[in-house]
Amino acid sequence: MALHSPISASALPRIFECPASYRMSMGMPNKSNPAALRGTAIHLVAEQLFVGDPINPPAPDEQGLQIAKDYVIYISSIEGEKHIEIDLAPALQTVHPDCGGHADCIVINDTELHCIDLKTGSARVSPNSIQLKMYLLGSWIHFGRPDLRLFAHIVQPFNTSIPVEYSVQDIIEFEKELLAIIEQATDPFVQPTPTYTACKYCNGKTVCPSIKDLAVKTAQADFNLQADMPDLPELLDTAEMLEGWINSVRESAKDLLGSGAFIKGWELSQGRKMSKVRNETEVIAYFEGNQRLYALKSLAQLKRDGFDVPSDFIEESVSASSLKRSK
Repeated sequence: MALHSPISASALPRIFECPASYRMSMGMPNKSNPAALRGTAIHLVAEQLFVGDPINPPAPDEQGLQIAKDYVIYISSIEGEKHIEIDLAPALQTVHPDCGGHADCIVINDTELHCIDLKTGSARVSPNSIQLKMYLLGSWIHFGRPDLRLFAHIVQPFNTSIPVEYSVQDIIEFEKELLAIIEQATDPFVQPTPTYTACKYCNGKTVCPSIKDLAVKTAQADFNLQADMPDLPELLDTAEMLEGWINSVRESAKDLLGSGAFIKGWELSQGRKMSKVRNETEVIAYFEGNQRLYALKSLAQLKRDGFDVPSDFIEESVSASSLKRSK
């Protein structure tokens, strides 16, 4: 669990929507997840491909390798000096000490500066997003605030977005806007404004008083499907936001119990052992392509049908621990 800059480029959309989330998230651990780990691995592969190094470790999957290759082709097509994986924190900290960010690629020539961000997820991202503007601001400061044409790019599977051009004055105005939001974010009297989009990735939601109050208020309200139909989209957003808060509370409790803490009435249930076929093709080949295998879904089914799969073909794992009430 790594600690990131509280006002990072990736956190900026949330802070713009709920400035108080800056305070709520201060010092809170930033947990990784499988999608983030996959994205990090693809970025590493892309960097190795660009500089010509051997790919190690290998790409997480074939699609990930193709994403990295497409990204390298894209940045190679832009004329200018390429700078890969640049830490923008020193540049952005001249705006505010808690600012930070990381540029996947910056390309600069005599007339233009390009900031390119690689996205590996399926959620569509626009190159004119606040996050990209902060990356571009940091890139511009990194190179001494040059008087050049400025471009923000997104490279993403299934997203053929066109780069967005900004003038130097545009970025200067954005810097002022950023400072105004930071002033709100650091004001101890600014109250949180929970919304689905602001709370979804906020690490401070477990300690946020506003979302807790909203949970109590929502639970106390009567729900009538016919009468509340016009408000149903908003109610569903609220429900999903509160589900995220509930899950975050549970995960925090699991972390505490896992570290040896005591929570009255609760304990961790150990994960159960799981077994699955490591490589379906190898198993089919081992049993000489028996057609009955194609319809089977689990090791238990294989065994019931008379197929004793050797241990070399089996992958064992343990599921995550879960919360349970103590007796």
